Amino acid sequence: YQRDERVVLRTADRITVTTTVLGERLVERYGVDESVVRHIPNGVDTDQYRPTEADPDPTIVYTGNVGHAQDLDACVRAMASVETAGVTLKIVGDGDITDRLKRLAAEEGLEDRVEFTGLVPRETIPDVLSDAMIGVAPLKRNSTLEYAVPTKAYEYLSCELPVVATGVGEIESLIAESEGGLHVENDAERLAEAFHSLLTDGALRESLGTNGREHMIEHYDRGVVARRLSVVLDEVLDR
Repeated sequence: YQRDERVVLRTADRITVTTTVLGERLVERYGVDESVVRHIPNGVDTDQYRPTEADPDPTIVYTGNVGHAQDLDACVRAMASVETAGVTLKIVGDGDITDRLKRLAAEEGLEDRVEFTGLVPRETIPDVLSDAMIGVAPLKRNSTLEYAVPTKAYEYLSCELPVVATGVGEIESLIAESEGGLHVENDAERLAEAFHSLLTDGALRESLGTNGREHMIEHYDRGVVARRLSVVLDEVLDR
């Protein structure tokens, strides 16, 4: 199987990858000519995912798969140390670790601060994000996830929602390049500090939110991504 992969990749005119780390791994693992690799990221519909005039609630939101790649345990534990009154961590979605997180919230006495909505219709997500103050993208600190950028991070940024992210690799680079959020260590206390900082500083939230949306419009809007793919296809046709 790997031999077939190697043949296909090493004879391709162009290879598109969704993250730069993924491209680097293909070059290293299969000896791919790096000159044929093109970064075409996942995109976001910036018209659908856009800020509204609604006043957000003191809510930290997570949307998506509630699975083992996400460090949601640390997010739940962080809520015990967030000093802001009335704040809620809203976990929107479902997955393999949902029941475990519910037990953790109960054991920590956080049932009034952590809300599990279960699955919701996809078209309602922009409204869910508009009602929140912070979006959290908590990847585990794991070298096997260095290539990953959760789509939710693009959606948060497009909605001018400041992002608190954990993990290494591409997610760290996205936060740095967009200047749309805070990247912290995978630690409940560090997460709590980041949450509190953003919840209590409206000017900081506004600045990060503006930065994030501008970055999405310029680099990750689906129209922009489609044009980048078109350029790659033109290169192949010309060849």
